Amino acid sequence: MNLKSMAAVAMTSGVVTSVAAGDAVQWRVADGGNGHWYQLIHNGSYLCWSDANDRAIALGATLVSETSIAEHNFIAAQFISRDDAWSGRWGPWIGAHLVNGAWSWTTGESWSFSAWYPGEPNGHGAEPVASYIALGEGGGCGRTTTWNDWVNCAQVQSSGCEVGVWNYIVEWSADCNNDGIVDYGQCRDGSLPDFNGNNIPDCCEQGTACAVGSYPVEWRVSEGGNGHWYRLAVPTGGSLPWGTARDNAAAAGGYLATLTSSAESDFAFSVSQFAGGWQVTNATPQYCVGPWLGGSQPPDAIEPTGGWRWGNGEPWSWTNWWAPSNEPNDGCGGGEDYLSWLSQGSASPSPWWNDSAFPGNCGIPSPNSYVIEWSSDCNSDGIVDYGQILNGELADTNDNGVPDVCEQTPCPGDIATDGVVNGVDLAAVLNNWGTTGGALGADANGDGVVDGADLALVLNSWGPCPK
Repeated sequence: MNLKSMAAVAMTSGVVTSVAAGDAVQWRVADGGNGHWYQLIHNGSYLCWSDANDRAIALGATLVSETSIAEHNFIAAQFISRDDAWSGRWGPWIGAHLVNGAWSWTTGESWSFSAWYPGEPNGHGAEPVASYIALGEGGGCGRTTTWNDWVNCAQVQSSGCEVGVWNYIVEWSADCNNDGIVDYGQCRDGSLPDFNGNNIPDCCEQGTACAVGSYPVEWRVSEGGNGHWYRLAVPTGGSLPWGTARDNAAAAGGYLATLTSSAESDFAFSVSQFAGGWQVTNATPQYCVGPWLGGSQPPDAIEPTGGWRWGNGEPWSWTNWWAPSNEPNDGCGGGEDYLSWLSQGSASPSPWWNDSAFPGNCGIPSPNSYVIEWSSDCNSDGIVDYGQILNGELADTNDNGVPDVCEQTPCPGDIATDGVVNGVDLAAVLNNWGTTGGALGADANGDGVVDGADLALVLNSWGPCPK
């Protein structure tokens, strides 16, 4: 469920969610906002307004339009107070520009509010676009939250301060399926699919009905992520053992999520909040039980902290144990050898770790959901396979989360595994005819007997194996 839909669930379940997706923030309706999402984008060098505008569109967004003092103050508080918003005396580009001599927003929204610095705009048409400005003498470069009109591609030095815009603020407001919720939040929390990563729900691009669910989401490298994909799985049947969740994740081509940094934890947590994946207990005090994660400890480990490890072998170098409950504590009779999220109180699920058991104890049920992570790159092209399967770039006909091309033996006739199919492999087949393959493994197709099918594989792949 997207974040605002989750807020609706919170009215009945007491659950309240985060309002951040990476560096983007939402101006929540509950806070008097419009539900839109905003992000400060860093370029690292001078950037023309026109280029910033094109890049915003490519992100499925627009340059920010500030149509009220409330929106202006929200933007200023979120971004303009940050040092990284500024390049010398210049703040980020916004979506204001001159059209036929009149100032307009790129979105076409009404020009009903402005925040010009006193005396601005003063370009008389020669400075056709706007950004935030910091005015000061010498090297002081004192900052304001007001606007200035400026040249599209200016790179100037003035009064000891760089005068040139490096950054821009984008805004997501589209609601392509008219459900009253901004699409961007639904794409980034996985409640609508966006497998091509353009911040537009795939269902809207395909002209099909948009079904709210729990879809895989990529932690994009461009946003400081690792390129892995994450998804909350909520099977039917209620609470399930950690081992079952682990096996289910493996059957999908992934593994239970391994959270090795605060940033990764925040991202995985943001895609974990589909309705039904968290349970509010009836215990006193109440608890909010989250999904299974990929951490566990051997049953014979020294309790409560000994032997914790990630199932995929990554180092156990970062933890987020719930301190108020003194986790891990192997409490309630012990057996708490598996990692999940858990927080106290029904109003605020949090990404705190808890050592858990199955079945649950102390009136707290075991998780009924789990977070899957996909990271494999079997064809070594630098892209996680699972995303390429979702995008239709790689086939996965058996639906096991592994590309078919990676499950095919590239040189099935190379019984001797020496990189070439030749007389050695032919002799292996003939000398083991009718057997299960012998020591050399002459059963090339793995059907349990060396026969004509294996001979055909050798003859059909004769010569050097593909590289």
